[in-house]
Amino acid sequence: MNLKNLRLPSFATALVLAVFSAAAFPVKENLSQYELDDERELREDSVVIEGWEFEDFDVKIPRFVRLKDNVIDMNGADWSALKKRLKNHDVDPFSIVHIGDSHLQADISTGYVRSQLQFDYGDAGRGLIVPLRLSRTNEPVDYYFKSPTNWSPLKFMSAHWPRKMGFAGTSLTTSSPLAEITVGSRVTDTYSTFADVTLFHDGGIEVESVVLDDGTQLNDPSTIKQTGQTKIILPRATGSATVKFRPQAGFALFGAHLSGSRPGIFYNVIGNNGATYNSYNRVPSFGRGVAAMDPDLIIVSLGTNEAFGHVDEARMIDQIDRLVNDLHQSSPQAQLLLVTPMECQRRSGRGYVVNSNVKTVRNIIVQYGKDHHIPVYDWYSKAGGDSASGKWISEGLYGKDRIHHTVRGYKVTGFMLYDALSKALK
Repeated sequence: MNLKNLRLPSFATALVLAVFSAAAFPVKENLSQYELDDERELREDSVVIEGWEFEDFDVKIPRFVRLKDNVIDMNGADWSALKKRLKNHDVDPFSIVHIGDSHLQADISTGYVRSQLQFDYGDAGRGLIVPLRLSRTNEPVDYYFKSPTNWSPLKFMSAHWPRKMGFAGTSLTTSSPLAEITVGSRVTDTYSTFADVTLFHDGGIEVESVVLDDGTQLNDPSTIKQTGQTKIILPRATGSATVKFRPQAGFALFGAHLSGSRPGIFYNVIGNNGATYNSYNRVPSFGRGVAAMDPDLIIVSLGTNEAFGHVDEARMIDQIDRLVNDLHQSSPQAQLLLVTPMECQRRSGRGYVVNSNVKTVRNIIVQYGKDHHIPVYDWYSKAGGDSASGKWISEGLYGKDRIHHTVRGYKVTGFMLYDALSKALK
């Protein structure tokens, strides 16, 4: 396969910053197993910011990455209806929701998958955006979610939540009687615009005005209210929207969805530093929150963080089962795809060793897929299998923590998932 001249839409040239490395953190009770030279390396929500600009669109796949057999194991599942649904994307947008941990939060690999699929099938809009920066953690670089309002956030990995946590891993409250948020795209091409904004929230909301990117102010804009969400219909496409609203009793802001009101694909990402299967099981109404994006395909990429603690097979199977059942019950029309984590390393004394728990977790996910006829993308195997982490490190594809990838590594990850999905959806 010739990987040169790989297509990327123009938004890629606008990416000049990649934020990664914060976090497939183990939960706090597991941190004691590390002998750290610098505790900040594993501090929750620590962020390494590395400047990077796309200079070319080539993706160099190392020989040890198994491109030739890069396919999804269907495990007896039938995706014929899903393929038919995708063919109708030019009439009704096709929606993907991808759930994961810190490998997804910065949206480097998943942003790559999004760009390629939207190049192939059309860009229906940015889809889900999450106020991660307002929640005091790292955020993808292609959108902004800003506010002058004083917000009180919940930490996703906190042991206890004093109020409801949102399905995307954030929950913001304010005591201000009039709140303001601005959402928008940092990309300048026509495909970055949106014509509808849906706010996801708890409690009530009264929208007072919306200001578009050219300064046009809409007083008492058209809205459609449903439980947990308020859709604001704009008179034209815009690159940004400033929304002023009055929060009602019990209000908490979870995120927003940007729709271009055009055919194509939505590739929505829910990624949270430190997340596990059980993290999402803790979120009230998680499945119903995912269902609000009307998914056709739900991808779950978890398991890295489980591998940094004691792995109890029966307990993990139960946690996978709970999440899978929640998603199936809330979105019965959606197909599900499980993705295994690839081998990584952990500190041992003054050096690093392979984290053997990752393979145990991978085996549990693979077997669960077989037992329940759920497709599995075995990234552990495709990335090179046993001893792959050392090769990825040698090629400069792993970051200094040997858990997170470099930007080049995430580009490889993104291309491989895109390639496997494209084959499975043909």
